[in-house]
Amino acid sequence: MTSRKDYHRQYGIERYQVYKRLGVCAQCRKRDARPGMTTCRECRDGVLSKSDSILQAQRRRYHRRKDKGQCVRCKAPALGGYSVCEKCRAVQAEYKRAAKKRRAA
Repeated sequence: MTSRKDYHRQYGIERYQVYKRLGVCAQCRKRDARPGMTTCRECRDGVLSKSDSILQAQRRRYHRRKDKGQCVRCKAPALGGYSVCEKCRAVQAEYKRAAKKRRAA
């Protein structure tokens, strides 16, 4: 038996494919999509401006925390000479070790 979540996921995928095939914007489903794209110019510009504002806010937060000597991830006191605390540095090192191991395999 298919769950409701799976049903809606499949429905969304199928709907996206239909609009893509018809050349209609898959986001607003009102305007023609740009050639070779799945969205119209208005929807694409909206997504870009939203992602730009999020990125700017993240950059401001990073620099504000770094200037205060806080960990840029969790606001705990940062290690001297680093922008992260001891705990976040250990988590980051473990992630890098695992990624290196995955690439080598």
